[in-house]
Amino acid sequence: MHYNVEPLRTTQEIDDFLWVVSQARYGERNRMIVLVGINTGLRMSDILRLTVGQVRGRDRVMIMEQKTGKKRWLFLKNLKTELGRFTRYRATSEPLFCSDRGGALTVNGVYRVFQTASEYLERDDIGTHTLRKTFGYHYYQQTHCSYVNKWHIFF
Repeated sequence: MHYNVEPLRTTQEIDDFLWVVSQARYGERNRMIVLVGINTGLRMSDILRLTVGQVRGRDRVMIMEQKTGKKRWLFLKNLKTELGRFTRYRATSEPLFCSDRGGALTVNGVYRVFQTASEYLERDDIGTHTLRKTFGYHYYQQTHCSYVNKWHIFF
């Protein structure tokens, strides 16, 4: 089995991926997952732990990364309007990204959505880590620096 995950290197690749994931049954949710991922560089497990109350109406959010235990600021100013629309009629205690069964979406659930999209795009290098790699790739291309400036948002 092939697990070589790559970043989405061009704006066309990003636009195509956003379009494909938004055509699925939970398109708005899937599109928002992609936007949060490529704008924050978070691991998928950390994205899926976010709640509506953490992000609604906020420019920044402090989280504790699950894998490393480190505290990290997420700067969401450029996503504030879309997150507001996405969370408008939802309870603050709800997971930001819900499954069709009502609880928080799982990493495996996102992986299945991404695999369906990658098949449509005829690619075999897309997975849940693609969003994190995309963030890092575009940050480096714009700054030629490996240190992530926490104020920078791309898409």
